[in-house]
Amino acid sequence: MSLSRNPALCWLDVETTGLSDQDHEIIEICVVSEAGMFEKKFKPLGLCDPGAARVNGYTPELWEAQGAEDWTLDDLLEIGKIIDGKIPAGCNVSFDLGFLSAYYARARDAEPDFHFGLGKSGSASRARA
Repeated sequence: MSLSRNPALCWLDVETTGLSDQDHEIIEICVVSEAGMFEKKFKPLGLCDPGAARVNGYTPELWEAQGAEDWTLDDLLEIGKIIDGKIPAGCNVSFDLGFLSAYYARARDAEPDFHFGLGKSGSASRARA
């Protein structure tokens, strides 16, 4: 099925520093829908679990050479525009959404007027108060 035939889909993939969305970080993300594409590597604040590094290929030197950046609220807003109202699809969607949801929750704690949530269907919704 091509994306153009089902504009309600959003393809999502994240690479992380470990398995816990509360203790580990997203270090790479790619989000694609008919609304656009967002792909970026991020500098982790903490250490990467060796098992995760074996899976995603992370080394500090590689991420630095490939232009890894710090996370910003603008990154989350841009991702939100791409996935807003879409049905997430991918290889391990529940894992990826768990991490992304944790990031939006932290942003909401830091910026009280920022809201991002997942609807009952699993589609994303975003609003600013």
